[in-house]
Amino acid sequence: MNYYSSIVTKILIIILGVMVGVLLYNKVVNPYVLRPLCLTDSNSCMRIAYWNHENSVLFHWEPSGYWCWFNGEKAFVFDVINGAVCKDKKYQPVFPIEPYPSAKPENWVCVENVNALIDKYENTFGVSKQYLWKRPKMQTKSITSTNTWERKQEKQIKGPVTLTIYDILNLFADRNVINLQNISK
Repeated sequence: MNYYSSIVTKILIIILGVMVGVLLYNKVVNPYVLRPLCLTDSNSCMRIAYWNHENSVLFHWEPSGYWCWFNGEKAFVFDVINGAVCKDKKYQPVFPIEPYPSAKPENWVCVENVNALIDKYENTFGVSKQYLWKRPKMQTKSITSTNTWERKQEKQIKGPVTLTIYDILNLFADRNVINLQNISK
């Protein structure tokens, strides 16, 4: 009888251990460690590849494909201007943006192209590509549809909040990659 009770006790301990492990994973490890680091459910995350030196950063915003360069004073967004051509092939037309949202928009300018900037960061400054992962907060939108044969229906759709260049620059500032405090408005 003692032998059977020790086997049952060991089986119950194993079952209890598995239950505690699953509960700990689902309630603590996944929501507070893995999910914020984009290690699980990564299809709702964005990845930003970046090179930084002093107060400048060149980054590639990977879900949308935008390239942006912050030179310490202004941000320059690449690949958003169609039809504009710079005189020299080393330069590319970009859209300049002040690092604060209340600024007036400016016309396009020519700056070094992305490959030249990457070469400058890696060879001249000696920095390598780094990655920053960010999970945008989800926003719930209500959509109301009416049909003649149906009653009014309201649907809840969850989707990510659209992030702007300002949000990304503030994210870099929060992570101490760049400093936005001393920029004149």
